[in-house]
Amino acid sequence: MAAASDDPVAASVASSAPWCEDATAVVRRVVTDPERGLSTTEAARRLEEHGPNALEAAETVSAWRKLLEQFRDPLVYLLVVAVVVSLVAWVLEDAEGVPFEVVVISAILLANAALGFVQEARAEQAVAALQRMAAATAGVMRDGASVRLPTTDVVLGDVLVLAEGDAVAADARLLEAASLKVRRRRSRVRASRSSRMPPRCRGL
Repeated sequence: MAAASDDPVAASVASSAPWCEDATAVVRRVVTDPERGLSTTEAARRLEEHGPNALEAAETVSAWRKLLEQFRDPLVYLLVVAVVVSLVAWVLEDAEGVPFEVVVISAILLANAALGFVQEARAEQAVAALQRMAAATAGVMRDGASVRLPTTDVVLGDVLVLAEGDAVAADARLLEAASLKVRRRRSRVRASRSSRMPPRCRGL
């Protein structure tokens, strides 16, 4: 059978359905060895060129914005109004000394904001630590040997080695399989195992 790149019909099908592209054409296009995979040196070069295999992280919120968020609460708004009213009354009465009510309420507001800011920062650090501990790994061929790496280190051209229970670390083309079963969702709450393969791609 001719490679997809040599067959106009197959090339047309593959362009609209990437999973139908001939495996030989895929291997040739990404410049890899289906038996040995990439070399460690070439994988490092591609990782440097294309970046890690990960979604772009959400924009980091600055510390001062996180602090201001602590004041966005209806109860805080009421306390701010109380501070303003107490301060205005103290000025109009031309009272002497320190506006005790204003100082106390302001101290409560600042302490509440500081406490919330610290708790939020600790929670973010805990979540980040859990994510590092539960980082997903993938089996790949490097220098002719099967190794497990963080999924973020998977690069274009890597040959994935999937075992039972593994998640596919990136878009890939199936080269060979033995007793392959995949989990496909049939509804929002139920799932089933199926060994059915996708329909044969027309023109290949």
